[in-house]
Amino acid sequence: MNKMKNKITALVLMCFNALLFISCKQNSYKKMDGKVYFTWSSGATMKMENKEMKDADFSTFETIKNKENIALAKDKNHVYKEDKIIENADPKTFEPLKQRFWKDKNHVYFLRVYGNDCLINEADPKTFVVVKDSWTKDKNNAFYIYDKLKEVDLQTFTPIDKDWAKDKQTYYYQNFKVGGLDFKSAEIISPYYIKDNKNVFFQNKIVNGANPQTFVADKFSGFGQDDKNKFYNERNDGSISKK
Repeated sequence: MNKMKNKITALVLMCFNALLFISCKQNSYKKMDGKVYFTWSSGATMKMENKEMKDADFSTFETIKNKENIALAKDKNHVYKEDKIIENADPKTFEPLKQRFWKDKNHVYFLRVYGNDCLINEADPKTFVVVKDSWTKDKNNAFYIYDKLKEVDLQTFTPIDKDWAKDKQTYYYQNFKVGGLDFKSAEIISPYYIKDNKNVFFQNKIVNGANPQTFVADKFSGFGQDDKNKFYNERNDGSISKK
């Protein structure tokens, strides 16, 4: 029995390592015969496909290594993500900040491994810094990922965790200001809920009928309850049965 378990374990590890090896070969670049190609793994077959990058300059083309494993490269004219040009990016000054944030002399960018990338409008690249997680700021504004926060006090702006931040008078859930919240009595009680001495809020929305004195929230979901009712997100899901 132990020998059989060992064989199964070894087989699982071999499969895992093979998949890991294949995944490491995804989304890369190669230069061949005077041309530049973007290579990626095609679907469930894991067959490697090549696409010629016709805009790339062969002699100056180079891969940009990064901790996020984003397929990035540049030449004398452009910066590339996968096989696409990052519009307006300056290859001479393009550099990483923290996590998925990048900048050049003119712009700040948020780049995803997969999906659409974002130019962070109104961000000043000279003063832009990543404060914590997805919270950033420059000399003029604070941002959650690519969204500018409204009416934020930069001097007292403080990220709390990956979703919550505050300044001297306001709490923010991601890019949403929690309006109507009593700042002095506010208490974050879960990744999704915050309460004051009068109301419970799901993100930035009041949970109608919730009693803040007895309300408790699940730490991993949008469920919560007080002494009378159960709630999901900002919705009242009905009274608690008492036997």
